[in-house]
Amino acid sequence: TLVESASMAGGELFKAKAHLVVPSSANIDLLESELEELANELMVDIVFRK
Repeated sequence: TLVESASMAGGELFKAKAHLVVPSSANIDLLESELEELANELMVDIVFRK
C-alpha cells in the first residue's frame, strides 16, 4: 500500500496492489466484470494485468 499526494485534488491518494491467483477453471472475463462493478461502486480505479 502507498499514500501519496494527489496534486490535482489537493488531498491524499491511497494506492494498493494485489496479486490474485484464481483457478484455471475460473471465468476471467466474468471476474473482471464483477470487480469493475465493485470498483465503480467504491469509486476506485482498477487495472488488470495478465
